Amino acid sequence: MVELVELYPNRANPGRYECNQAEFESQLGIPDGEGGFASVSGHRGEGQWIPLMLKHSESMQNLQYETIRIQASWGSSERQACLHNMGQVGIWLPVNDLGTNHDGKGEVHRIDVIGGDYNAEILQHSWDAGKRATVDITSAKRRFEGIPVHMYCVPVWNVDSKGCDQSELVLETFGQISGSPRFDLLSRQTFTFSKAKSAQNDGDYIFTILKELKALSNQGDGNSVHPKQLITIKQLQTCIKQVRESGKSDIKIAYIGSDTTENIRSVLRFLDTNEEGEHVSELQVYMTPDWDRERLEKLGPNFSLDLCTFRGKNITCHILPKVGEMPHINEEVDIVIATYVTPWATMNFSAGNQYQKLLDSLLGVHSILITTDPQNSTKSVRSRLGEAYNCNSLLTGFGLRPDDNMITPHPMVSSKLWRRAHE
Repeated sequence: MVELVELYPNRANPGRYECNQAEFESQLGIPDGEGGFASVSGHRGEGQWIPLMLKHSESMQNLQYETIRIQASWGSSERQACLHNMGQVGIWLPVNDLGTNHDGKGEVHRIDVIGGDYNAEILQHSWDAGKRATVDITSAKRRFEGIPVHMYCVPVWNVDSKGCDQSELVLETFGQISGSPRFDLLSRQTFTFSKAKSAQNDGDYIFTILKELKALSNQGDGNSVHPKQLITIKQLQTCIKQVRESGKSDIKIAYIGSDTTENIRSVLRFLDTNEEGEHVSELQVYMTPDWDRERLEKLGPNFSLDLCTFRGKNITCHILPKVGEMPHINEEVDIVIATYVTPWATMNFSAGNQYQKLLDSLLGVHSILITTDPQNSTKSVRSRLGEAYNCNSLLTGFGLRPDDNMITPHPMVSSKLWRRAHE
């Protein structure tokens, strides 16, 4: 049997978690058109990390499965009014920044050996999150023992909690024999999330995960933990090639929003270890004075972006003015990277206005903007998005147009290349 086991189970109450109600934007209901709700029917809980590990028995039965599928979904209730299935869940794994093509199954990325005895890869296009999370892991040697899997769970409860005060997440593993179209159910377990008022959780556990999974390495070996990083790097490869073909070799890049920094660090590793970095003369990082800088301070001085280099070149960090004030930038760049920035820009009018002014300053006539964003609001698990979230309408409203030939399809994220719309 192949199954996922908790690394730190609650011995007193196995499989049970207590979560507080989320402080911000936690309500679910019918919008009243003025930013509130005409009626509120439910609310979200705070996100809960569950560290897990793939394990299997010593039985020869395990050796037949070449692909393991992990699937997590919120259980339904007999009560139709229950909102449990509106919860969200995502899966994080440590994988190589660059992948290779797998015959018939698209791009695959090797899972870094953090511990255990495994030799496996993920199928990138299978990696999904939202109301249901899935990922397919393949191993030609059938070795999956010890693969680390971190699951982020956001439960939903009804305001009228009678009969709906506990949300259940069903976690399953399936196995596929090479050559067979069928996936066999190997294990199933249920996690129960109860609403609490004073549950004690580590709100900064994301930093522990990123460090353990080597997602904060600046150079050389390091790992991506989310599809948005993998797709952003592929788009950057394409853009550098296009800029070089236009006759330019000293390419200038701007990166907007450092957040928890795993995204910018995967870009830095790519530039440092691949030929494309030779043609990049400058990399600037633009950070907000509150959200971005606060997260850098929590990481500590050893993870300062000021210490980062690529191919012996320093990067330049800029702190943006507070929201509502406009940045003063006089130099255009060739490529702008914005990974999961649209959720911040759609947060309110002031943030969107600052984002537009920043793009107006950085984008020249021939510049390219790379955006990588959630496919829709349900795909953004750690950051809450409104149902009206729309990346396209925001950027077309800024006077930009997408290159319809360079849209990267993926179930979880949408990545596009944008340029200024010309008359």
